[in-house]
Order: sequence, then C-alpha cells, then structure tokens
Amino acid sequence: MTKILAFSGSTRRNSYNQAVVECAAQAAKDAGAEVTVINLGDYA
Repeated sequence: MTKILAFSGSTRRNSYNQAVVECAAQAAKDAGAEVTVINLGDYA
C-alpha cells in the first residue's frame, strides 16, 4: 500500500492551500493510498 504524508504550505486553519491538500488527500484515499494529513499550525 502507498503511504502519503500531506501538508500545506500555510499555517492558517481553513486556508485555500489546506483545502487543496484535503481534496488531494481524499482522492488519494479513494485510489487506495493510506494518507496522513498534518496541519503545520499545530507545530508552530
């Protein structure tokens, strides 16, 4: 199984970049990948 770690370049919650990451992550999950999405704001 393919494993993916996804994160956006923005530390703001609900940013446009975060929405794009969430959409891409869902598409990868639908294709069978195991996806972990992290929010960099949690680490800033």
